[in-house]
Amino acid sequence: MMPFEENMRIWNDTLEEISHPIYKSILNNFHTDVIQEISLNIQAGIVEKDFDSIMKYSLQYILRSLFIQIKKSKECELMALVFGDKIYDAFEKLLLMDAIDISYHIDDFITEKEMKEEGITVEDLDNFLNIIVNFNEKQFAILKLTNSVCELGELTFLNLDTSDTFINGNHYSDYEEK
Repeated sequence: MMPFEENMRIWNDTLEEISHPIYKSILNNFHTDVIQEISLNIQAGIVEKDFDSIMKYSLQYILRSLFIQIKKSKECELMALVFGDKIYDAFEKLLLMDAIDISYHIDDFITEKEMKEEGITVEDLDNFLNIIVNFNEKQFAILKLTNSVCELGELTFLNLDTSDTFINGNHYSDYEEK
């Protein structure tokens, strides 16, 4: 594991290579844990120093965190007591990251040229990053069963400082238990 200072140097070098101010602003808002993880993977050659590659890896990071939350849930532990440890394997197969439709969208995207013409600075910009996730019926049932639907929105907000997270077409807060 690399020291924190080395990870931050790699991250800052990466940000220097990102030219668009909105992309840079979005990445600057990432939580330190995500930055550390991405920096390690940039160093290892797993993640490229471009916005799309970083975002793709960040979304996978969020899904891995969600899966850990699901496995640690009381509901999952109870199911394991009834069905045995094979329930974890079944969940893992059903919740394969490649089988989940997850993407990001930047609202109100503005080009650098438009920013200059309008006199807008990076400081004037708000965070426009939205995460869009579509689960199939069985995957969504697991999230509901383990009370993890809202957890995904909270994870994206805490780790990526997103504007909003939409799950199966609805804002994640729509799934909060009343």
